[in-house]
Amino acid sequence: MASARHLSTIAKPVVENTEPTTKDNTDSIDMLFDEIAILKKENEEMKTALQECKQLIIDLKTYAPTPIPQPPSPQPPSPPPQPPQNIIIQTAEPTVKKQTCNPVYHCKDLDEDEKLKSIQGVDTYFKISGDLQFEFDDLEEETDIRVINKNWVIKKLRTFVTKNKETIPFRYYKSSLYFKNEEGAWEREMPPINKGEKLSSGTYNHSLLVKKFIFIIRNRTIKHLDEKLGDNWRLRNFEDLYGLMENETFDRDCWRNAELVNQLQDLLI
Repeated sequence: MASARHLSTIAKPVVENTEPTTKDNTDSIDMLFDEIAILKKENEEMKTALQECKQLIIDLKTYAPTPIPQPPSPQPPSPPPQPPQNIIIQTAEPTVKKQTCNPVYHCKDLDEDEKLKSIQGVDTYFKISGDLQFEFDDLEEETDIRVINKNWVIKKLRTFVTKNKETIPFRYYKSSLYFKNEEGAWEREMPPINKGEKLSSGTYNHSLLVKKFIFIIRNRTIKHLDEKLGDNWRLRNFEDLYGLMENETFDRDCWRNAELVNQLQDLLI
């Protein structure tokens, strides 16, 4: 049998020595440094990745996205061809000048009228040495002088104006008389104002038309009678035919403007 000493020795558990050795400490330190190195490397890699992410974000903000090509939109169908249309040529109507009451504008119209360019000035046209002539086929004998009166004058002048309107330097427009002056321009005559003055007083103002036509018809009538009857016919008829003709027909004071103007103005429009 085993002795008690042996049993007590057997019963005691075996205790292992757990204190680290120097070798163990060295190995632990090496492992720790290895872990630190690995962490540093991983940290650098994370920094690099973070920097790349930042650069990618900057690039996305800086550069526009590449446009995606779109398929072409379908074109609408072409309209059917139009049938040929008839060409209408419109003829422009001639421009009609607007009439105006302003005498300045009417004078300008007369100045620009090509048909009136060749008309002489009023003094030149009615001068004694001019070519203006009347028809005196009713004055052949000395007794024919009796037909000469104011009505005879009006008839002669109306016939003359009707045949020679294109050359006469007078025109009427809206009851105003226009005449061509010696400078070649048209003027409006200021209407004479007569308030019932007596003709014998010498204050009656005659229109230029009355002055010119009475002057020239008298001159041409006497000239015609001189050629037909000789100079002595005046002396022979001084007290009656010639005297009446001069005093009651060819004396300008026998005439009022309206007597002659009213008979000629419609022919001079």
